[in-house]
Amino acid sequence: MNLFKKSIILIILLVFFADLLDSKKKKKDDKKNNKINSTTKNDKKKKNKYVTTKKHGRKLCKKPVTKSTKKPSNKSCGKPSKPNKSSRPSKPVKPGKKPNKTSKPVKTEIVTTKRPETTPVIKPEVKPNITEITFPVYYCIYLKNGETYSPLKGINRTVLKEAIKQLEARMCLSFIEQIPCKNDSAFPNPLILLIDDLGTYINQYNFTYPIKFTNPYEIKIQASCNRKVGCFLKKILAYLGFYLTHRRKDRDSYITVNDSNILTGYEWEFEKISNDMDYNVAGYDFGSVMHISKFYRRNYLRGDPFKTKFSLSYESMVGQEYGLSFSDYKILNYRYCREKCLNTLSCKNGGFQNPEGCKYCECPNGYKGNLCEELEDSTGECGETRLNATSAPQSLFIKGRGTCNILITASDHKRINITVIKASLGAAYPCFEKKGLEIKHRSDKSVTGLCACTYAENEVVQSEDNTVFVQYNGFIQNHYANITYHEIN
Repeated sequence: MNLFKKSIILIILLVFFADLLDSKKKKKDDKKNNKINSTTKNDKKKKNKYVTTKKHGRKLCKKPVTKSTKKPSNKSCGKPSKPNKSSRPSKPVKPGKKPNKTSKPVKTEIVTTKRPETTPVIKPEVKPNITEITFPVYYCIYLKNGETYSPLKGINRTVLKEAIKQLEARMCLSFIEQIPCKNDSAFPNPLILLIDDLGTYINQYNFTYPIKFTNPYEIKIQASCNRKVGCFLKKILAYLGFYLTHRRKDRDSYITVNDSNILTGYEWEFEKISNDMDYNVAGYDFGSVMHISKFYRRNYLRGDPFKTKFSLSYESMVGQEYGLSFSDYKILNYRYCREKCLNTLSCKNGGFQNPEGCKYCECPNGYKGNLCEELEDSTGECGETRLNATSAPQSLFIKGRGTCNILITASDHKRINITVIKASLGAAYPCFEKKGLEIKHRSDKSVTGLCACTYAENEVVQSEDNTVFVQYNGFIQNHYANITYHEIN
């Protein structure tokens, strides 16, 4: 019995130890399999990864290091790159000879250079012959094949029509819309193609003035231009040969250009025009649609590219894009319409002869009459509108809604000192005529006067001759202007 029990216990122990050995072996096999699987996965991940060997200068597979008696293969898994001259493989060693000591591989470095800033192509500037552009000028909104015009997504036809309307007003110019629009180089008349560039926000202008424009002439309309009449006008006027006001040869009498504050590569756009054919037609106009703002081609790390030499209020006028100023019309008339009238009229106060009827003069803001010899009618409580300046200071106070046109006159060969003590006016930026207070203190009344909007205080200007025109525009009852004036030598 004891022997039987001992046999049973021995069998149980043998079975127990056998199971224990099997379990250990199974764990070992599982661990080995897991290791193989992980190595396979890593190999798959590294299948397309290469490293450059310093010896041969070509790309080889990066293989995992495993315990093996076999030496690792040097075969390349991919297409070898072209070896550099400095890293060509040495000549094969003949059997029985000791190999020469190989020189150390040349260390190559990848040098990353900063991408240079792009600068505009500077084209030669030549004043165009204006007789080459004949009217009517055709224009159209160019659409790519298969596209249809969308007023919500495309070029703003309403703004374009307003720009064309302003160009035709007071002028002998005519523009005809071409439908359908075709990019036809054989088109017999001048043709402007307006190209949709609304994906670009910043306006781009072409002021290079080639000797002869290509026909058709392309004008690209950017997103910020698409809602501004003045921007359309500026681009079309550039086609008609107009240049930017700050490039007039007399500009140094009105502004100071700071070359160091101009964006690199655009300095040529601030050079003066030597053959300035418009110099004697109208004076320097801060309110011209062709005058740049303080931010045009500005290096923002340094400051404004120019400063005005007179009142700081002139700096709040430049860059307006409401529409053509009167001097813009006057220059257009001189360029394209001055030979339309056989008879000539002696227009006053900077006016010019209307080229269509030739029977009356076109007048600047504030004047009327066949010869622009009269003041426009005033509305509101303006009081006396014709004043005489003396050596003693006099006051002019205007308040409320309305438009007041006032002429102040001094003795012959005398000038007038004007001081805006305080004014609260309509808000507008840039400021322009009919938007607040305008003071025409220069002898050329065709150019835009000093305009003040929103708020003005202690603004002092002096006239160039013995007359000053003042226009007050009030839009609510609380608007006002408190002015003093007196005669000076």
